[in-house]
Amino acid sequence: MVTDENQAQATKRVGGRRARTDVARAMILAAVASVLMIGLFNFFQSRSFLQTEVQQQLEDVGASRGVRVERGIEDLTRLVESIAADPIVSDALVTLSEGFNTTDESLDPSQLQDLKDFYSESVVGTQLPGGAAIGPEVFPSSSRTQYLQYWYIADNPFEDRAELADPGDGSTYSEAHAQYHATFGQLASNGVVQDLMLIDRNGDIVYTIEKRIDFAGNIFDGPHADEAISGVIGDLQALPAGEAALVDFSVYPPAAGEIEMWVVTLVRTGDEFVGALAASIPNQAVVDIVTASGMWEETGLGETGEVYIVGADGLLRTESRQFLTDPNAYVAAAENAGYGTEMIDSIELFGTTVLIQPAGSEAVAVAQLGDEFTGWTSNYLDEATLSVSGPLEPRSLGWVIVSEMQRSEVSAPLYAYLWRLGIASVLVIAVVVVIALYAASRLLRPIDPIVDAARRVGEGDLDVRLPDAGRDEFAYLSDQFNQYVDELVRRGDEVAATEAETTELLASVVPRRLVDKVMAGNRDIAEAMSDATLVALTIKGSTDNIRNLEQLAEHNAELVGGMVSLADRYGAEQLSSSAVTFLYATGLNVEDPRIEDAVEFAVAASEWLSDALASQGYLLGAAVGVASGDVVTGVMGTERLAVDVLGAPRQVAGALSAAASPRQVLVDAEIAGAMGDEWQLERVRDLEDISGSPLDAWQVKSRTSV
Repeated sequence: MVTDENQAQATKRVGGRRARTDVARAMILAAVASVLMIGLFNFFQSRSFLQTEVQQQLEDVGASRGVRVERGIEDLTRLVESIAADPIVSDALVTLSEGFNTTDESLDPSQLQDLKDFYSESVVGTQLPGGAAIGPEVFPSSSRTQYLQYWYIADNPFEDRAELADPGDGSTYSEAHAQYHATFGQLASNGVVQDLMLIDRNGDIVYTIEKRIDFAGNIFDGPHADEAISGVIGDLQALPAGEAALVDFSVYPPAAGEIEMWVVTLVRTGDEFVGALAASIPNQAVVDIVTASGMWEETGLGETGEVYIVGADGLLRTESRQFLTDPNAYVAAAENAGYGTEMIDSIELFGTTVLIQPAGSEAVAVAQLGDEFTGWTSNYLDEATLSVSGPLEPRSLGWVIVSEMQRSEVSAPLYAYLWRLGIASVLVIAVVVVIALYAASRLLRPIDPIVDAARRVGEGDLDVRLPDAGRDEFAYLSDQFNQYVDELVRRGDEVAATEAETTELLASVVPRRLVDKVMAGNRDIAEAMSDATLVALTIKGSTDNIRNLEQLAEHNAELVGGMVSLADRYGAEQLSSSAVTFLYATGLNVEDPRIEDAVEFAVAASEWLSDALASQGYLLGAAVGVASGDVVTGVMGTERLAVDVLGAPRQVAGALSAAASPRQVLVDAEIAGAMGDEWQLERVRDLEDISGSPLDAWQVKSRTSV
């Protein structure tokens, strides 16, 4: 039979979300998932491809600039070596050195003052990158140096001092200078060499093209002896003839703070060391190569890409692109990166980042170890970049070259593609939604009659049948539905017959007035009875010699059989039992509670059950609790019917049984008051139930024979 509750649930299901909605939703979800998966795949593939392309571009540009720098330095080194090997250079060095050493003239007071005025006005106080300034200590103390610097520097009539070949002082040195000056001018006419310097074996700078304030001084103990070039001359004497040494870029005070590097080689006549030749290379020559003279975008570096060189001290050797293109933005970025005002002010004052801007980064650190780096990192302004780096030759300089582009520019095409991909995905999903709704409605239209028929069956109409709808799955479903309804009708008839038989059977064991309730599914039916006596037995004792409870259960059938015989003898009814507990009652369904029968049964059962356990080798005994009072009995259960008893006597009997010792019988106050004089009882004090409440208990001392 279909209940009202089942009908309500069936109606709710039919009236809820329809199958076509689920199908449409599934189609839409599948389409959306597919679009998202394809989109994500394309996104990651595009990102990988884009990063690879940019990385390859950076590698190519960096390698190209690095090769040009390496070849440029190599060509300059060979040029200086070839110049030093020319016999005219060694002849010039010997001749100029002799003229220098024979110069004994000195300046008159007026000329000396002119030289001092030149130094005070044009040299002393000149600020150098890094914060230092040229001091008065650079004024030469040697009269020979003063003499030559006056005629070639202070009294030089040309704005470009290199144009002066003979000052006309009539000295032997000036005669030698006029002889060779044009030759050295031609040797340095390649446009890269800033100055050529000849140093004799005593360390005297006997010739320079540019005639800066290092001219005619001594490189070892003169005013500029602390410059980096000074220590190279002594080291060169240990090298094979013709080899040159490189001096890294540094601020050169005699050149008014210009940043220069030096190529130095020895000059020999045969095997005899006669002096050294030094060529200065301006920093701008390397900057033009590395920055491609400002053609960043034309060489594939975009709006933020750049290539720069970092020295062994971690400072830039070439200019920062951002400083060259937008000094204000560079200053703001440097401040955001945490650089102090001293460094930023120095960069703004001297108009360069070379030898001032630190360039420590992961890319630089890896390259300084001699390895190559490629990946995401942060640059010297703490900007996220894709960087490629590696060491440069010659390794003696400790230079590394870095090519990089900011992450924002690298990712910009990817985000533009992602935006277009998102728009396309939305359009595709919209089309899919329309198609899914139409397809679901059309495909699932035949299911409506089936749903309606199922609803009517759920409401109890078993006369409904579905017509033959064709040869597809819906037709098969209709046929199965009709067979199902036929089966419901057949089983309904069988159930009706079974109910009639069950009703008659129940009437034989359950009062007639309770049969209808039981058949209606009510399995909690009770009737009040009064003055019953309950006996609870619990097996207690040591279980050390029992391997497990299953071993005890093997003898349970024998124990239960013996207890059934005792119960029959004393008129007790068994209500329940387990492996270690038994519950009996006397006085059910009669007016007399039969208290004495219950006590006699309790004593006999305690003795018999304890002896039976002992005979099996168990160190166990039966503890018994007896209580009397009003109880409730009735029919209970869902899977099967059973008669059970409820009420306070059951709890009291159980508590007494739990508190009793093996072979001990405890009764409550009501039973103790109802026992005759032939029974010997003893009050048991200080007993508590499992909740901690006190128990009124009397122990039965006298025993009847079984």
